[in-house]
Amino acid sequence: MKYLIPLTTIAAIAASGAVSAQTPAYSKPSGYVTETLKGDGAFNLIGLTLHQPPIASGTLTGVTSTKVTDSNLNFTTLLTAGASYILQFKSGAQDGGIQVITNWGTASGNATGDLVVPDNVLSMGVAQGNSYELRPAATISSLFGSANEAGFLAGSILTADVIWLPNSTGGFSKFYYSPASSFPVTIAAGWKDSSGAAAPNQPIVYTDAILIQRRGTGDLKLVLTGQVKTNKTQVFAAGSQFSYVSSIFPVGTTLATSGLEASLNSGSILTADVIWMQNTARTGYDKFYYSPASSFPVVIAAGWKNSSGGDAGSQPLTSGLIIQRRGTTNTTAPITPPTSYSGL
Repeated sequence: MKYLIPLTTIAAIAASGAVSAQTPAYSKPSGYVTETLKGDGAFNLIGLTLHQPPIASGTLTGVTSTKVTDSNLNFTTLLTAGASYILQFKSGAQDGGIQVITNWGTASGNATGDLVVPDNVLSMGVAQGNSYELRPAATISSLFGSANEAGFLAGSILTADVIWLPNSTGGFSKFYYSPASSFPVTIAAGWKDSSGAAAPNQPIVYTDAILIQRRGTGDLKLVLTGQVKTNKTQVFAAGSQFSYVSSIFPVGTTLATSGLEASLNSGSILTADVIWMQNTARTGYDKFYYSPASSFPVVIAAGWKNSSGGDAGSQPLTSGLIIQRRGTTNTTAPITPPTSYSGL
């Protein structure tokens, strides 16, 4: 039996170093976090900070522009047709980078050890010998329950609580839970997309943040379970846009320890890339940016600042973040786990 532990206990374990650094990935601590979702029309920004355990890991034996290979494994039998998986590289030029995998093995016309990648990872520097891990993507049903065990307000796209997921076009795809109905047409109870089609297996990539539009009244306690990740993970920030990303780790990461400043533009609150974090009341956002050192017209120490210019390096990351990218190019920004996670 796998026992779940609360977030605070995970933090205590990490801080104490009580778990051996030699613990294999499959026995890393699992636990739960609780997100408080505000109701009455509030939009709640959350990220996934506990994750599905890896289903495979190893070393790449081959890389091309369209696929990566681990000839020691048979993905045709290991993976489930129709599901989505998150491939994360753990070494090399793309250490921490991810690819969403939907095709593999003989079903895609390749060898059993092949995973078809959506991007040309060869040109990105991924190479034979790089290590990797492969996790199932969470789905709406696995996160919130196939019968809406999370307790969201059910209804239509116009009346229910709505889950907003970032999509590849820079917008959002919307999902809701519908009760069963026989009039004016027969509708089976379940998770639907905005067109009313069944969507229980809609994948949710753990680097993306989620907006939950709560039309229900009062607070809703949302309990999410999973495994602690301990390796750095790259999140994607689109040029000249707002990107909704997860902070990846359940506890302990601050702006100063995140490492985000290495990939984002520094400057002033008017010129730098800006991190937006939602306040606990879900009524607005606090904004943070990285300032370079300056001696004129006033002395400013390099570091993370809040919107009024105060030091903010110790600010903990919320589970969901918005990166306002003022730079015109796309970038990937690795988020580094707290040093205390090295013992997990």
